[in-house]
Amino acid sequence: MARLWDKGLPLDEQILKFTAGEDHVLDERLVAYDARASIAHARMLEAQGLLARQDCAAICAGLETLAAAHAAGDWSITRPSSDDPKATSTPTTLALRFALASA
Repeated sequence: MARLWDKGLPLDEQILKFTAGEDHVLDERLVAYDARASIAHARMLEAQGLLARQDCAAICAGLETLAAAHAAGDWSITRPSSDDPKATSTPTTLALRFALASA
């Protein structure tokens, strides 16, 4: 998955280090909270009739799986490098990919 700001141009490693800084350290601490908040958001969208029950269940299951895998140490958030755009994936984007692949 490409970075949100990716324009298809090469990214200088020094610029990436300056702009990303130590964000990954903070993001790593927020994974469990991000997953729980995203689950609550999905359930709210379902309750409002904006998300189908089946889609909500798939998204929630994906987020729960990702949170558990993170807690078990199966994956972590690292400082992105210009060669590894996947390092910028968040638990929410990973869960959505999981849910879409499972559908």
